[in-house]
Formats: sequence, C-alpha cells, structure tokens
Amino acid sequence: MQQENIAQLADWLEAHKDGIADRSTKLDVTEVFAVIDSLAVLNQPVTDYLAMTEDAYDEKESDHKFTLDTGDTILAELKDRILINHVDGVTDEGELNFNYNHEDAFKNGYQVKTDLNILTYGFEVVGAAAILVDPATLKQNLSKDAVVSLGIAANSIDRWQQRKN
Repeated sequence: MQQENIAQLADWLEAHKDGIADRSTKLDVTEVFAVIDSLAVLNQPVTDYLAMTEDAYDEKESDHKFTLDTGDTILAELKDRILINHVDGVTDEGELNFNYNHEDAFKNGYQVKTDLNILTYGFEVVGAAAILVDPATLKQNLSKDAVVSLGIAANSIDRWQQRKN
C-alpha cells in the first residue's frame, strides 16, 4: 500500500500545484508527513527533525548532502533543499541510484513553487522506485537528507499557506 500512497500523493500534488500556490487549495501536511514516515528511511518521525538543530541532525543522522547554515538553526528554517530528480539502477539486483540537486526556495523571498516542485518531483521519483523494489532496498538507497527535505518543504508550504498576504 505504501507505493499507492506515494503515487496518489504525487498525482494529487501535480494536479493541485497551482491551487496550492495561489492558496485556493490547502496542502494536507499531515498526509505528506505520513507518506514520508511510511518510507521508513528516517529513524524518527519527520516532524521530530523540524525542531532539531542542524548540528544535532548532522551528528546523529545526516548523510551530508545538505549545505548547513550556522549549526544552531533548526531544520524547519533551513533554506537548502535536496531535490530528488532521478532514479536508475538494476532493480532486480537491488541497485538504485538516486540523483539529487540542491534547490533554494528563498531566492528573492520565499518561492512556494520551488518547494512544490521538490515535493512533486520527489514523490514521483520515489513512487516510481517504490513500485519496483522492496521497502528495504528503497530505505538503503534513498538519502536521509532528501527525505528530511521533503518534510521541510511541506512544513514551509504549510506555514506559508497559514500566513495572510
């Protein structure tokens, strides 16, 4: 069922990106967090990471793909995002190679569409991989920083939607 949830969320995000961006559609951040947690890549629920400092995360769990700021910044405030943009490999041998890019959702102020792209593309790529391999292979090959980045992006979108213009 995990694969179906990932694919459904990716499809929903793709269909509703414009509505989320103009605030006419609400992103259900709880659902996004549940899908992230269902990946079982992280040692704790994704929401725990949002309040964690960069230093604490870096020491405990990071796979060092993030560009960290000052060390005492909480992850929810991190500007760097890791975009999951491609996957390939030999799936019948359990080989997955995810490709990542750094994205900055704060060029010239907060850009909600950047975070929407991070979520949409990330879930599309992860969903495609999840259909082909078992959860253990996915967990072994998917970057923890990229998964935390999905949570940071969803949290930022949620906070942005709650603010009034």
